[in-house]
Amino acid sequence: GDSGGIDFGDAGDSGGIDFGDTIATSRPTEKGVASKYLSSRATLLEDSDTRNKVVDELLQLEGFLLQRVSELSQTLDITAINQFDGAPAEVVCTHDAVVDMARVVTDAREALTSAPMQRLILIASSTKYVTRLVASLEHQKSLSTSVHTKIDAVRAQRVAAHDTISELEPKCADIVRQTKHLQKEVELSISVLYDGRKVNIIGAINVI
Repeated sequence: GDSGGIDFGDAGDSGGIDFGDTIATSRPTEKGVASKYLSSRATLLEDSDTRNKVVDELLQLEGFLLQRVSELSQTLDITAINQFDGAPAEVVCTHDAVVDMARVVTDAREALTSAPMQRLILIASSTKYVTRLVASLEHQKSLSTSVHTKIDAVRAQRVAAHDTISELEPKCADIVRQTKHLQKEVELSISVLYDGRKVNIIGAINVI
């Protein structure tokens, strides 16, 4: 009675063949993926090799787009005009569109290589740079404090000098009046000695 047939495991018996078509997988949550992606983006430009590669790629793309702008500007260049004949509309760009793309790439390259960006990258990646920067800022702060202190001292001196001038002005005016009175008395005394002739004392006394 045993037919000796092959059991393909399709009879629902628990002893059937396991073809391994049921795979248990564990996928990370979308939040976890986003967090890892953002972390990678945050550290991408801190690596000098990666940053240099990005700049090189931007330079190449910028050169290509500027070359394309030049070609599209030459309306008599049949090759430049016809080289995209039959191409999908998505890859055919007008002169102005290529100019805009080149400008965007140039702006990105200049922003990436600008001095402010280099300082930000150093702040994010170099503790030594941050330490030096903090020391420099603290030094500038101390200088600023010193300057403000000196300014306050000069203002105080100016106020004191103004008070002194205000105090001396009446005394100076009184001295001038006394000097003029003495000048007149001396002139009259000398006039008597010369038979009443008019005498005028000249010199710096007349300018006070």
